[in-house]
Order: sequence, then C-alpha cells, then structure tokens
Amino acid sequence: MMFPNDMQPFVLYRDEKVVEPKPDQKTLNERFTEEAVKFVRAKREEPFFLYLAYSAPHIPLHLPDRLRGKSARGLYGDVVEHLDSGIGEVLKALDETGLADQTIVVFTSDNGPDTRGPYDKRGQAFPLRAAKATTREGGVRVPCVMRWPGHIPAGLVCREIASAMDVLPTVAGITGAQPPQDRIIDGKDILPLMTKPGAPGPHDAFYYYYAERGKTRGGPQRELEARLPAHCNGRHPV
Repeated sequence: MMFPNDMQPFVLYRDEKVVEPKPDQKTLNERFTEEAVKFVRAKREEPFFLYLAYSAPHIPLHLPDRLRGKSARGLYGDVVEHLDSGIGEVLKALDETGLADQTIVVFTSDNGPDTRGPYDKRGQAFPLRAAKATTREGGVRVPCVMRWPGHIPAGLVCREIASAMDVLPTVAGITGAQPPQDRIIDGKDILPLMTKPGAPGPHDAFYYYYAERGKTRGGPQRELEARLPAHCNGRHPV
C-alpha cells in the first residue's frame, strides 16, 4: 500500500504492480501475516530484512466478523488482539525455522494513537498527555519491544530516549555493514541499551516538531516546548 487506509487511492501492490485496486480491509491483517510467514520460510538459508507494516489498528478499523466481540475494549481491542495473533504467527515461523536466535525483531509504532471517535473505536495514550499529531508525549512516545534470544535479556526495561532513526546504525553495527557516507545519519547505535541494563542513551538531546509546535528534550527532566513562527512550519532546516 502507498497510503494509509483512510486515504485514496487505497490499493494493494506487489512490488511496483497494483494487484488489487480496492482490497477488502477485513482480510489485510491475515494476508500481511501470511506473506510475512511465507517470506521467512523462503529466506531461511540467507540473510534477510523484513519490514512488516500492518495497517491495523489505524482508523478506520476493519476486522473479520468472526473475531468481533472478543475483547473487553470493543472493536479497537478486537483489532489489537488480531494484530497480536498475527505477530505471534511470524515469531512462531522464526522459531520453527531455527532462525529466532539469529533474528532481531523490533516491534514499534510510527506515532501515538488517534483519539478521535467513540471510546471503543480509538486508541488511548493515557497516562501520557495528548495523542497523535502533537509534540506531547502521547504523540511521539511509542511502544518498542525487541527480541533477540541470547543477546537481549528477557524482561529488560530501558527508560532512555531512543528513536526509530537508531535502527539503521544499530543493525549496521551488528552486521558489520557500512552506513551510507553521502548523507547525515541522525541515528545512533543503541546496542548497549538493548543488551546492558542501566546503559546510558547515546543522544545528548532530541528535537522534533509538528506544524508550528517544536520541542526539545535532553533528559528525563529537561524538556522545552515552543511555538515556532508560522513561516517555519517544517519548511526550513533547524
């Protein structure tokens, strides 16, 4: 897919070819899972990178009828449970192919939840403040769960600040690959955060913005928010 499931055109691609102009969104979670499992089994003898971007639980919510009413959180909870099940199938495939110990799994999100609409059909960032499309914690602080048996200790909790931008330099460092030299790489190697309890974060400060709101954060107690001039609005480098 090229766009989120609430935008048009909403079409399904295989590589660069459109295979379905209007896919049934009720089936997408299962179809994405099936493709991911098939990919893992096919690549068991060679290095691979799998980027699995489910459309769920992005609004509007879609789910097979047989799975509705399963959770205590309404339709949103049902969709999340269905997502959990799909991720479990991918992890199972890694276990069954003997690839689990050689595979780094990173589960995260691109932003906080959309809190518009009825309670049972939307996300919730509580106790964090605000939600998607803001620079508050509820908009930019997202879950991140990693699995790498034998390297990442089970139950390790890290409270340092990190970013999805850190994945590239971290994986490059682990695999011995050389990051691109023709551009600035903002991410840092966070392998110590993943493997060593109490390791310090590699970032001195974070800066991020959305529309006219900008924010910097340099530690657990050092945070500053400011309103940017309207002419900035993300169009000029900082």
